[in-house]
Amino acid sequence: MGNFKSVFEAYGGDYDVTMSRFMGKETLYMKILGMMFQDENLKKLGTAIEENDLDAAFEAAHTLKGVAGNLGLTPFYDSVCRIVSQSATGKSGRITPGCIRRFRMNSPGLMGYGKNCRRLETDLW
Repeated sequence: MGNFKSVFEAYGGDYDVTMSRFMGKETLYMKILGMMFQDENLKKLGTAIEENDLDAAFEAAHTLKGVAGNLGLTPFYDSVCRIVSQSATGKSGRITPGCIRRFRMNSPGLMGYGKNCRRLETDLW
């Protein structure tokens, strides 16, 4: 999986720090990453943002924040952290347009990263 490091770093992650969490096992990382893409919270967060449902956005984003942080998905992690912050305080009664824009900009990148990783995983086997 020699290409994995370059794909990971191109996405914006810190390879060495993240792989230390996975005992240097890229196959274990890929397995956990695959589980994240099956997590319903990705869809729930998108829906909650569209509906401006702060409680649902907080719940989904908070779950994804932990997962994204452990997986070293820095751009996505940063965007869900902002959503957690805004939905937790609820001061404005909404998630700001800038926060929504950042989430939307990072989501396709995350999905592209996932596809690239699945290709690498397939090549491994």
